[in-house]
Order: sequence, then C-alpha cells, then structure tokens
Amino acid sequence: HIEDYQRDCGKLKIEAMVFLECYADFWEGGGQYIEEVQFVEDEAKRDPRIKTIIPMAPVEWGKKVDVILQKMKDHHPSVHGIRRIMEFDKNPRALTLSANFIEGVNCLEKFDYSFDITPNYTQMDIIREFVPKISSQIPLILDHCGKPGIAQGALTQFRDDLRDLARHKNMWVK
Repeated sequence: HIEDYQRDCGKLKIEAMVFLECYADFWEGGGQYIEEVQFVEDEAKRDPRIKTIIPMAPVEWGKKVDVILQKMKDHHPSVHGIRRIMEFDKNPRALTLSANFIEGVNCLEKFDYSFDITPNYTQMDIIREFVPKISSQIPLILDHCGKPGIAQGALTQFRDDLRDLARHKNMWVK
C-alpha cells in the first residue's frame, strides 16, 4: 500500500512514480492482470504521484492477448506499457523466443505500449535474439540493465550485450 511505500521512503522526496507489475498471480488461461491495475489505480487516488502503470499481460497468448490489452487501453488510461517477467520461467528461452510470445509483444504496437524485458545476465543471449523480432515501433526497455553479472566478473559480456542492443533504436535501458 502507499502508506508502506511512504514509510519506507523516509524523508526521500518523490515527485512522481511509475508502478511496475509485481508478478501478479497468473495461470494458464488467466490471471490478475486487470485486478492489479485496479488495485494500483485505487492507490493512485490516495497518492496522485503514481502517474503510470506498467502491468503484466500474457503476451505468450499471441494475438489472444488483444482482449486484455484492449480492456486496459479502454478503461485504464494510466497503463502505458506491459512487463512480462521471463527470467523466472521454467524455460525462459522457449517462452521468449516462441512464436506466440513474439506475436503478443508485437501486438503492443497498435496500443502504443512499450514492453519491459526482464532477464538476468545469463539470459541476455535470448534477448539479443528476441529484440530483432520485435517491431521497431515498440519501445523496448531492458529492466535492471539486464542484471549484469558484476560479481561474477561478466563485465565484458555486459559491454558486448549492450553494444549489440544499442544498435536497435527502440531499445532503452534502465
């Protein structure tokens, strides 16, 4: 809740916030996608610093995700993008490079949504293969800088990954 966030921020002055999905419960064929957005919208009524919501949506459904994306676009104007955490999936490569996942992410273009990518450094090869398959009109955001393997001594890999991804004009890193 917003009170917890305010308490944890202490005296830090926050001007605006973007809510990123928190791995809301989901299952094959369904999930709490809209419910999570509604929860955050209720929090935003109590704290207008929440400006944008980036929820989860089941892009692995391919074009079938359109129904959920259309609901978000029609009824939840604070939604500006989608994040689908692939890092913890049982098979991140199979998920991210599947035809349906790629098709679902490419559906974001007609809704003018961005897509947040969530790998760790051991999965960046997947992302390097994934990004060229996505429309250049969809802003792609690499969350947590791809969780580089600094402690593991993987800085050369990190540089190579970012150099490769920087060739794509729709790629952003945060």
